[in-house]
Amino acid sequence: CWKTRLFTGWTLSGTFTATSGSPLTAYISGNLAGTTKGNAISGNFRAEATGESIYGGDFPYFNENAFVVPLAGQYGDAGRNTIPGPTLTALNGALNRAWRFGETRRQLQLRISANNVVNHVQITGFGTTVNSANYGLATAASGTRTVSLNLRCGF
Repeated sequence: CWKTRLFTGWTLSGTFTATSGSPLTAYISGNLAGTTKGNAISGNFRAEATGESIYGGDFPYFNENAFVVPLAGQYGDAGRNTIPGPTLTALNGALNRAWRFGETRRQLQLRISANNVVNHVQITGFGTTVNSANYGLATAASGTRTVSLNLRCGF
Protein backbone atom coordinates (compact mmCIF):
# COMPACT_ATOMS: atom_id res chain seq x y z
CA CYS A 1 0.00 0.00 0.00
CA TRP A 2 1.35 3.48 -0.88
CA LYS A 3 0.26 4.93 2.51
CA THR A 4 2.36 2.42 4.40
CA ARG A 5 5.41 3.13 2.25
CA LEU A 6 4.92 6.89 2.66
CA PHE A 7 4.54 6.96 6.44
CA THR A 8 7.07 4.33 7.53
CA GLY A 9 10.82 4.62 7.72
CA TRP A 10 11.01 8.07 9.31
CA THR A 11 13.67 8.72 11.95
CA LEU A 12 13.49 11.38 14.63
CA SER A 13 16.57 12.72 16.38
CA GLY A 14 17.14 15.50 18.83
CA THR A 15 19.51 17.12 21.26
CA PHE A 16 18.90 18.84 24.56
CA THR A 17 21.60 21.05 26.09
CA ALA A 18 21.68 22.94 29.34
CA THR A 19 24.46 25.29 30.34
CA SER A 20 25.05 27.33 33.43
CA GLY A 21 25.59 30.99 32.75
CA SER A 22 28.95 32.71 32.76
CA PRO A 23 29.39 34.74 35.96
CA LEU A 24 29.19 38.52 35.76
CA THR A 25 30.64 41.41 37.77
CA ALA A 26 28.88 44.52 39.11
CA TYR A 27 30.49 47.67 37.72
CA ILE A 28 29.96 51.41 37.85
CA SER A 29 30.17 53.78 34.95
CA GLY A 30 32.94 56.36 35.16
CA ASN A 31 35.75 57.11 37.61
CA LEU A 32 33.78 58.10 40.69
CA ALA A 33 36.81 57.60 42.94
CA GLY A 34 38.12 60.93 41.62
CA THR A 35 41.58 59.61 40.82
CA THR A 36 43.26 60.38 37.53
CA LYS A 37 46.88 59.34 38.10
CA GLY A 38 48.70 56.76 40.10
CA ASN A 39 46.13 53.96 40.08
CA ALA A 40 46.71 50.66 38.36
CA ILE A 41 43.10 50.31 37.27
CA SER A 42 42.33 50.03 33.59
CA GLY A 43 38.85 49.43 32.28
CA ASN A 44 35.80 49.40 34.53
CA PHE A 45 35.53 50.27 38.20
CA ARG A 46 33.65 47.89 40.48
CA ALA A 47 30.52 48.65 42.43
CA GLU A 48 30.22 48.57 46.21
CA ALA A 49 28.76 45.39 47.73
CA THR A 50 26.04 46.06 50.32
CA GLY A 51 26.21 42.65 51.96
CA GLU A 52 22.77 41.59 50.79
CA SER A 53 22.41 38.23 49.09
CA ILE A 54 22.66 38.09 45.31
CA TYR A 55 19.69 35.71 45.31
CA GLY A 56 17.29 37.76 47.45
CA GLY A 57 14.73 40.35 46.42
CA ASP A 58 11.95 40.40 43.87
CA PHE A 59 14.14 40.99 40.85
CA PRO A 60 14.11 38.75 37.77
CA TYR A 61 17.86 38.02 37.43
CA PHE A 62 19.66 38.95 40.67
CA ASN A 63 19.12 41.12 43.74
CA GLU A 64 19.86 44.62 42.46
CA ASN A 65 20.06 45.91 46.04
CA ALA A 66 23.23 43.84 46.57
CA PHE A 67 25.30 46.56 44.85
CA VAL A 68 25.46 50.34 45.03
CA VAL A 69 27.69 53.14 43.75
CA PRO A 70 30.65 53.59 46.15
CA LEU A 71 31.03 56.80 48.14
CA ALA A 72 32.80 59.66 46.39
CA GLY A 73 36.58 59.24 46.49
CA GLN A 74 36.42 55.49 47.23
CA TYR A 75 36.72 52.33 45.17
CA GLY A 76 34.01 49.68 45.19
CA ASP A 77 34.64 46.32 46.83
CA ALA A 78 32.30 44.07 44.82
CA GLY A 79 33.92 40.75 44.04
CA ARG A 80 34.70 39.65 40.52
CA ASN A 81 32.22 37.17 38.96
CA THR A 82 29.77 37.38 41.87
CA ILE A 83 26.58 37.60 39.79
CA PRO A 84 25.49 34.27 38.32
CA GLY A 85 24.80 34.46 34.59
CA PRO A 86 21.54 33.18 33.10
CA THR A 87 21.15 29.43 32.63
CA LEU A 88 20.44 28.46 29.03
CA THR A 89 18.65 25.41 27.64
CA ALA A 90 18.11 24.37 24.06
CA LEU A 91 16.09 21.67 22.33
CA ASN A 92 16.92 20.90 18.70
CA GLY A 93 15.39 18.21 16.51
CA ALA A 94 15.42 16.63 13.09
CA LEU A 95 13.08 14.39 11.09
CA ASN A 96 14.64 12.25 8.32
CA ARG A 97 13.36 9.95 5.61
CA ALA A 98 14.92 8.29 2.55
CA TRP A 99 13.08 6.71 -0.38
CA ARG A 100 14.88 4.26 -2.69
CA PHE A 101 13.92 4.00 -6.36
CA GLY A 102 13.53 0.31 -7.14
CA GLU A 103 16.62 -1.91 -6.81
CA THR A 104 19.06 0.84 -7.85
CA ARG A 105 21.30 2.98 -5.69
CA ARG A 106 19.22 6.05 -6.50
CA GLN A 107 17.38 7.53 -3.57
CA LEU A 108 15.66 10.68 -2.42
CA GLN A 109 16.44 11.95 1.08
CA LEU A 110 14.37 14.49 3.02
CA ARG A 111 15.52 16.16 6.23
CA ILE A 112 13.65 18.74 8.28
CA SER A 113 15.67 20.17 11.15
CA ALA A 114 14.88 22.83 13.71
CA ASN A 115 16.93 24.73 16.25
CA ASN A 116 15.04 25.93 19.33
CA VAL A 117 12.13 23.60 18.55
CA VAL A 118 9.86 25.00 21.28
CA ASN A 119 10.63 28.60 20.17
CA HIS A 120 11.46 29.68 23.72
CA VAL A 121 13.41 32.94 23.75
CA GLN A 122 15.85 33.11 26.66
CA ILE A 123 17.62 36.06 28.23
CA THR A 124 21.36 35.71 27.57
CA GLY A 125 22.56 38.93 29.18
CA PHE A 126 21.46 41.66 31.57
CA GLY A 127 22.85 44.98 32.71
CA THR A 128 25.30 44.89 35.62
CA THR A 129 26.47 48.52 35.62
CA VAL A 130 24.90 49.97 38.77
CA ASN A 131 24.58 53.60 37.66
CA SER A 132 23.31 52.91 34.15
CA ALA A 133 19.78 52.99 32.75
CA ASN A 134 19.80 49.24 31.96
CA TYR A 135 20.93 48.02 35.41
CA GLY A 136 19.13 44.75 36.12
CA LEU A 137 17.33 44.79 32.77
CA ALA A 138 17.65 42.28 29.95
CA THR A 139 20.19 43.37 27.33
CA ALA A 140 20.42 40.30 25.07
CA ALA A 141 18.27 37.33 24.11
CA SER A 142 18.67 34.06 22.28
CA GLY A 143 17.47 33.59 18.74
CA THR A 144 14.04 32.35 17.80
CA ARG A 145 13.32 29.04 16.09
CA THR A 146 15.00 28.30 12.77
CA VAL A 147 13.80 25.52 10.49
CA SER A 148 15.61 24.14 7.49
CA LEU A 149 14.39 21.71 4.86
CA ASN A 150 16.95 19.71 2.87
CA LEU A 151 16.11 17.57 -0.15
CA ARG A 152 18.86 15.42 -1.64
CA CYS A 153 18.81 13.14 -4.61
CA GLY A 154 21.52 10.46 -4.70
CA PHE A 155 22.35 8.52 -7.84
